[in-house]
Amino acid sequence: MQYCHTTITAKNKFRFQPVRLLSAMEDVPLDDMLAFAEKKFEAQNSGKTKLLKAVAEKALSLGLLDQYEEICSSIGEEMNASAVAAVREAHLKTLKGFDNRLEHAKENYGESEIADILCERAEVVVRTGNKGDSIDAISRAWGANVGLSKKLDLLFLALRLGFFLEDRPFIREKLDETKKLLETGADWERRNRLKGMVYLV
Repeated sequence: MQYCHTTITAKNKFRFQPVRLLSAMEDVPLDDMLAFAEKKFEAQNSGKTKLLKAVAEKALSLGLLDQYEEICSSIGEEMNASAVAAVREAHLKTLKGFDNRLEHAKENYGESEIADILCERAEVVVRTGNKGDSIDAISRAWGANVGLSKKLDLLFLALRLGFFLEDRPFIREKLDETKKLLETGADWERRNRLKGMVYLV
Protein backbone atom coordinates (compact mmCIF):
# COMPACT_ATOMS: atom_id res chain seq x y z
CA MET A 1 0.00 0.00 0.00
CA GLN A 2 1.40 3.38 -0.99
CA TYR A 3 1.85 6.13 1.57
CA CYS A 4 2.06 9.77 0.61
CA HIS A 5 5.42 11.47 0.96
CA THR A 6 4.19 14.20 3.31
CA THR A 7 6.47 14.52 6.31
CA ILE A 8 4.71 13.18 9.37
CA THR A 9 5.51 15.05 12.56
CA ALA A 10 4.70 14.01 16.12
CA LYS A 11 1.92 16.61 16.14
CA ASN A 12 0.12 15.43 13.01
CA LYS A 13 0.92 11.72 13.17
CA PHE A 14 -2.46 10.80 14.65
CA ARG A 15 -4.28 12.76 11.97
CA PHE A 16 -2.70 10.83 9.12
CA GLN A 17 -1.75 7.28 9.95
CA PRO A 18 -5.06 5.87 11.29
CA VAL A 19 -6.74 6.48 7.94
CA ARG A 20 -4.44 4.12 6.05
CA LEU A 21 -3.88 1.72 8.92
CA LEU A 22 -7.58 1.35 9.69
CA SER A 23 -8.30 0.42 6.10
CA ALA A 24 -5.41 -2.04 5.96
CA MET A 25 -6.35 -3.54 9.32
CA GLU A 26 -9.89 -4.28 8.16
CA ASP A 27 -8.58 -5.62 4.84
CA VAL A 28 -10.85 -3.40 2.75
CA PRO A 29 -10.17 -0.73 0.13
CA LEU A 30 -9.81 2.80 1.42
CA ASP A 31 -13.45 3.91 1.48
CA ASP A 32 -14.61 7.31 0.26
CA MET A 33 -14.69 8.91 3.70
CA LEU A 34 -11.25 7.73 4.75
CA ALA A 35 -9.79 8.54 1.35
CA PHE A 36 -11.26 12.02 1.69
CA ALA A 37 -9.78 12.40 5.18
CA GLU A 38 -6.35 11.59 3.76
CA LYS A 39 -6.74 14.11 0.92
CA LYS A 40 -7.95 16.75 3.36
CA PHE A 41 -4.91 16.16 5.55
CA GLU A 42 -2.55 16.48 2.59
CA ALA A 43 -4.23 19.69 1.41
CA GLN A 44 -4.20 21.28 4.85
CA ASN A 45 -0.60 20.24 5.38
CA SER A 46 0.38 21.83 2.06
CA GLY A 47 -1.36 25.10 2.86
CA LYS A 48 -2.26 25.49 -0.83
CA THR A 49 -5.62 27.13 -1.40
CA LYS A 50 -6.02 25.44 -4.79
CA LEU A 51 -5.77 21.99 -3.20
CA LEU A 52 -8.14 22.96 -0.41
CA LYS A 53 -10.70 24.17 -2.94
CA ALA A 54 -10.47 20.80 -4.71
CA VAL A 55 -10.96 19.00 -1.40
CA ALA A 56 -13.95 21.20 -0.62
CA GLU A 57 -15.53 20.22 -3.93
CA LYS A 58 -14.82 16.57 -3.15
CA ALA A 59 -16.51 16.95 0.22
CA LEU A 60 -19.57 18.38 -1.50
CA SER A 61 -19.67 15.54 -4.04
CA LEU A 62 -19.53 12.99 -1.20
CA GLY A 63 -22.26 14.73 0.78
CA LEU A 64 -19.86 15.65 3.59
CA LEU A 65 -21.50 19.01 4.17
CA ASP A 66 -19.91 19.73 7.55
CA GLN A 67 -16.47 19.19 6.03
CA TYR A 68 -17.40 21.30 3.01
CA GLU A 69 -18.52 24.19 5.22
CA GLU A 70 -15.42 23.92 7.40
CA ILE A 71 -12.99 24.04 4.46
CA CYS A 72 -14.84 26.84 2.66
CA SER A 73 -14.82 28.88 5.85
CA SER A 74 -11.10 28.29 6.39
CA ILE A 75 -10.16 29.61 2.94
CA GLY A 76 -12.83 32.30 2.65
CA GLU A 77 -14.60 30.50 -0.19
CA GLU A 78 -18.33 31.08 -0.67
CA MET A 79 -20.34 27.88 -0.47
CA ASN A 80 -22.42 26.70 -3.41
CA ALA A 81 -25.85 27.13 -1.83
CA SER A 82 -27.80 25.40 -4.59
CA ALA A 83 -25.48 22.38 -4.55
CA VAL A 84 -25.70 22.15 -0.76
CA ALA A 85 -29.50 22.26 -0.98
CA ALA A 86 -29.46 19.50 -3.60
CA VAL A 87 -27.28 17.29 -1.40
CA ARG A 88 -29.58 17.82 1.58
CA GLU A 89 -32.65 17.07 -0.51
CA ALA A 90 -31.11 13.85 -1.83
CA HIS A 91 -30.18 12.76 1.70
CA LEU A 92 -33.69 13.45 2.98
CA LYS A 93 -35.09 11.44 0.08
CA THR A 94 -32.83 8.53 1.03
CA LEU A 95 -33.96 8.72 4.65
CA LYS A 96 -37.58 8.80 3.50
CA GLY A 97 -36.89 5.59 1.61
CA PHE A 98 -35.69 3.98 4.83
CA ASP A 99 -38.82 5.21 6.63
CA ASN A 100 -40.98 3.53 3.99
CA ARG A 101 -39.01 0.29 4.25
CA LEU A 102 -39.34 0.36 8.03
CA GLU A 103 -43.10 0.80 7.85
CA HIS A 104 -43.33 -2.12 5.44
CA ALA A 105 -41.11 -4.27 7.67
CA LYS A 106 -43.17 -3.47 10.76
CA GLU A 107 -46.34 -4.56 8.97
CA ASN A 108 -44.98 -7.66 7.26
CA TYR A 109 -41.82 -8.90 8.97
CA GLY A 110 -40.23 -9.19 12.39
CA GLU A 111 -37.66 -7.55 14.64
CA SER A 112 -34.69 -9.00 12.76
CA GLU A 113 -35.66 -7.36 9.47
CA ILE A 114 -36.34 -4.05 11.21
CA ALA A 115 -32.94 -4.18 12.90
CA ASP A 116 -31.24 -4.89 9.56
CA ILE A 117 -32.85 -1.83 7.98
CA LEU A 118 -31.91 0.41 10.90
CA CYS A 119 -28.31 -0.83 10.79
CA GLU A 120 -28.18 -0.13 7.06
CA ARG A 121 -29.66 3.31 7.69
CA ALA A 122 -26.98 4.01 10.31
CA GLU A 123 -24.24 3.21 7.80
CA VAL A 124 -25.75 5.67 5.32
CA VAL A 125 -26.06 8.43 7.92
CA VAL A 126 -22.48 7.91 9.12
CA ARG A 127 -21.31 8.50 5.55
CA THR A 128 -22.50 12.11 5.88
CA GLY A 129 -19.79 12.65 8.48
CA ASN A 130 -22.22 14.46 10.78
CA LYS A 131 -21.46 13.33 14.32
CA GLY A 132 -24.80 14.18 15.93
CA ASP A 133 -26.95 12.60 13.23
CA SER A 134 -24.66 9.56 13.11
CA ILE A 135 -24.84 8.97 16.85
CA ASP A 136 -28.63 9.25 16.74
CA ALA A 137 -28.83 6.76 13.86
CA ILE A 138 -26.49 4.30 15.57
CA SER A 139 -28.43 4.62 18.84
CA ARG A 140 -31.70 3.99 17.03
CA ALA A 141 -30.30 0.84 15.45
CA TRP A 142 -28.85 -0.24 18.79
CA GLY A 143 -32.26 0.04 20.40
CA ALA A 144 -33.86 -2.24 17.83
CA ASN A 145 -33.15 -5.36 19.88
CA VAL A 146 -30.07 -6.25 17.82
CA GLY A 147 -27.83 -9.14 18.79
CA LEU A 148 -24.24 -9.06 20.03
CA SER A 149 -22.63 -9.21 16.59
CA LYS A 150 -24.69 -6.30 15.25
CA LYS A 151 -24.03 -4.26 18.39
CA LEU A 152 -20.31 -4.75 17.89
CA ASP A 153 -20.60 -3.79 14.23
CA LEU A 154 -22.43 -0.62 15.26
CA LEU A 155 -19.64 0.21 17.69
CA PHE A 156 -17.04 -0.36 14.97
CA LEU A 157 -19.08 1.92 12.73
CA ALA A 158 -18.96 4.58 15.46
CA LEU A 159 -15.21 4.08 15.77
CA ARG A 160 -14.70 4.59 12.04
CA LEU A 161 -16.62 7.85 12.38
CA GLY A 162 -14.40 8.83 15.30
CA PHE A 163 -11.23 8.20 13.31
CA PHE A 164 -12.64 10.14 10.37
CA LEU A 165 -13.42 13.11 12.63
CA GLU A 166 -10.13 12.72 14.55
CA ASP A 167 -12.15 12.75 17.77
CA ARG A 168 -9.94 11.05 20.35
CA PRO A 169 -12.32 11.33 23.36
CA PHE A 170 -15.13 9.80 21.29
CA ILE A 171 -12.81 7.03 20.06
CA ARG A 172 -11.70 6.17 23.60
CA GLU A 173 -15.31 6.14 24.81
CA LYS A 174 -16.37 3.73 22.05
CA LEU A 175 -13.29 1.57 22.56
CA ASP A 176 -14.22 1.16 26.24
CA GLU A 177 -17.78 0.23 25.29
CA THR A 178 -16.51 -2.27 22.74
CA LYS A 179 -14.11 -3.89 25.21
CA LYS A 180 -16.90 -4.37 27.76
CA LEU A 181 -19.21 -5.86 25.16
CA LEU A 182 -16.51 -8.20 23.88
CA GLU A 183 -16.17 -9.62 27.39
CA THR A 184 -19.66 -11.10 27.00
CA GLY A 185 -18.50 -13.10 23.97
CA ALA A 186 -17.50 -12.40 20.39
CA ASP A 187 -15.90 -14.04 17.40
CA TRP A 188 -12.20 -14.04 16.58
CA GLU A 189 -12.54 -11.55 13.73
CA ARG A 190 -14.16 -8.84 15.83
CA ARG A 191 -11.66 -9.32 18.66
CA ASN A 192 -8.81 -8.78 16.21
CA ARG A 193 -10.48 -5.68 14.78
CA LEU A 194 -10.64 -4.20 18.28
CA LYS A 195 -6.96 -4.96 18.92
CA GLY A 196 -6.05 -3.10 15.75
CA MET A 197 -8.10 -0.07 16.73
CA VAL A 198 -6.58 0.01 20.22
CA TYR A 199 -3.15 0.02 18.56
CA LEU A 200 -4.11 3.07 16.47
CA VAL A 201 -4.90 5.08 19.59
